[in-house]
Amino acid sequence: KRWIHIGQNMSVAPGFENLQRLRVFSPAPHVLHVELNRPDKLNAMDILCWQEVKACFDIIRSHAEARAVLLSGAGRLFC
Repeated sequence: KRWIHIGQNMSVAPGFENLQRLRVFSPAPHVLHVELNRPDKLNAMDILCWQEVKACFDIIRSHAEARAVLLSGAGRLFC
């Protein structure tokens, strides 16, 4: 599956649609932005979040197109 640069659209990148705690975008060619998406819980990581992080990075590792990954948190806090 090829990732397509989505620019300002910020649609979820292909292959990452089923994640509940993470959002994955492709803001530029060969770049993925992985965002913790629990702003109501200040992006605290629960079991599901850890499982999704592992699954997400397993997918990213399997694609040679990914050259950089940005990790951030939604809302006002990311620890």
